[in-house]
Formats: sequence, C-alpha cells, structure tokens
Amino acid sequence: MLPYKDSSPITFAVFASDHEAVLAHGFINSSEASHGDIGIIQSNDILIALSKSGETKEMLPIINYSKNNNIKIIAITANAKSFLANNSNIVCLIPDISEVCPLNLAPTNSTTMMLVLGDSIAME
Repeated sequence: MLPYKDSSPITFAVFASDHEAVLAHGFINSSEASHGDIGIIQSNDILIALSKSGETKEMLPIINYSKNNNIKIIAITANAKSFLANNSNIVCLIPDISEVCPLNLAPTNSTTMMLVLGDSIAME
C-alpha cells in the first residue's frame, strides 16, 4: 500500500485490518519507495495505492515500476482521470469532497472515506 504524508496512518490501519485476508503483505511509503524500498515489491504482489488526487508526484515512480513489472494495482482515489486511476487494474472511487481544513489541505474527510472503504474490502 502506498500512502503519502498524512494518509500513512490510514493506510497502515487498512493494512492492519487486512491481515487475515492476505497471506503475506507489507507497507511502504511512496516517498521511501523512491529511496530504495521499492525493491520489496515482487511481481506476484498486488499494490493498493491510496491518493485523493491520484497525481501525487512521489507515487509516479512506483506506479511506473509496478506497470513495468506487471504488478497489479488497485487505486483508492477521488480522481477517476488521474495518473493513478489510468494506470490501475481496479479503481475504487471515493467522493471528491472538501476536507474539513479551511485551506482544503489537511486530509480529513478523504482519509476517513479511505479507511471505511479499506475496512469494507478487508471484511469482504
């Protein structure tokens, strides 16, 4: 799973709730992936990438790496026309609504929706 910035705790929560549904999995932050951690992703893995915009520049290399190595990508995003969505095998859309933050910057509503969706997937 690939979070960026403040989505990391949400991604980790989804990852933790999914522990019984998957045989083996790991957690990787997209900014750390570009510094060498990308090598933990194997060709038989499925990448679950979380990004409200789907355009986070730190995610671009890992999405390209995954595509080049035939790694399946599941996107959770609010932007159906984003780079992430366009390069994913499955796209789970969340509503594109404003965050609680007056500047619409701090992820609040989007991370809550990602957590609910992730928990729903884990429980299925």
